[in-house]
Amino acid sequence: MSLSHRLFVIPLTGLLLTAKLACGAGLNAGFLWDDSDLTLAPGHRLEVLGPLFYQQQKESEHTWAIPPLLSYTKDPDVELKEFDFLYPILTYDQYGKQYRWQLLQLLSFSGGPMPDDTRDRFTIFPFYFQQRSSDPTQNYTAVAPFYGHLRHHFFRDEIFFVMFPFYSETRKKDVITDNYVYPFFHLRRGPGLQGWQLWPLVGHEHKEVTTRTNGFNDVETIAGHDKRFQN
Repeated sequence: MSLSHRLFVIPLTGLLLTAKLACGAGLNAGFLWDDSDLTLAPGHRLEVLGPLFYQQQKESEHTWAIPPLLSYTKDPDVELKEFDFLYPILTYDQYGKQYRWQLLQLLSFSGGPMPDDTRDRFTIFPFYFQQRSSDPTQNYTAVAPFYGHLRHHFFRDEIFFVMFPFYSETRKKDVITDNYVYPFFHLRRGPGLQGWQLWPLVGHEHKEVTTRTNGFNDVETIAGHDKRFQN
């Protein structure tokens, strides 16, 4: 909002607030001031100068905003806080003791308690990734494309790379894939599994029938396969 707009909006808003105190709830003056109850849920909404400012109380959730500049939401019942500035330029989200700051989806800080430990992450996407945890086995650092180790990124449980794309190793559950000059050649291994691929020319993957114990402590059979392709 420009300085001239602020010089106009702030005094007018103060004048309308004075009218609000004098007239009580329910004052409506078109787009200048609209004060009414919500229709689809218990709560209340106030709009000032049409789309330029609003505040809303919906049960325990309170929101105020100056679109599209900024907005702030707070719900003490679920320990929720959300703040957006020129979304998606700067965002902040907090749920309980977990938090996340994000700038342009590129620079982010996040962390808080997890079921088994406490973690803090720092990311400069896609160049630098860092996690520090109260459990040292969960720590990682990666500087792309030179060297690094990641956990739970890019749909993989673990990623290790050196001078990517020349070499990387990824793990998803029990299956490990070694990539050489990604995506042209890889070797894949896992329980009863062996495979290789020279993309897009030729490849072969074989998996034997295996078993595993599910969450109900029942043993279930995992089907095998034999895949070949050649162009």
